[in-house]
Amino acid sequence: MESETIIELVKKISGGDENAFDELFRLHYKLLKNYALRFVYDAQVAEDIVQDVFVITWQARAGLDVSRSVRSLLLTMVKNQCLNYLKHKKIESQFITVQKHRLDVYFEELFTESNDHLIEKELEAEIQKSIENLPEQCRRVFRLSRVYGLKNKEIAIELEISEKAVEKQITRALGHLRESLKDFFIIFILIG
Repeated sequence: MESETIIELVKKISGGDENAFDELFRLHYKLLKNYALRFVYDAQVAEDIVQDVFVITWQARAGLDVSRSVRSLLLTMVKNQCLNYLKHKKIESQFITVQKHRLDVYFEELFTESNDHLIEKELEAEIQKSIENLPEQCRRVFRLSRVYGLKNKEIAIELEISEKAVEKQITRALGHLRESLKDFFIIFILIG
């Protein structure tokens, strides 16, 4: 497809033309998925990332710059989403490793290995329960931030709210989690 045609396609997308957007998706999906696979090595995750990029692109369609290469923009967005995903997985893995180590050290003499597993499951269940008890908008913002690794600006675009509102919801969610999980932290402090 020639660059003049792509420019016309982008102009149509900026105006809200869904058919033009479908054409853009069709033209770039395979390339973007293969590019994402170079980072994440998981076909489902790569598909999800590419779909998220297209959702963000559609939501920000009015601000698309026809003078900039759409392909380059999409590749950059996929790369950033992949890096966010990998960063989140690394942090998640480190957190789990640290928590497991702490549980092993603190409860080694008091509990058998099967009880350690129960404690981990109980903590995990409490975290999930606490997240589920968040107000809907707060829960959505928190999951987009902490589970999907989106930046505040991306969340603001996704949910059509201000970045300040995103920050406020994340602060609210973290405060709620701290409060609802304080009993677990008190046990760790008393034992430590």
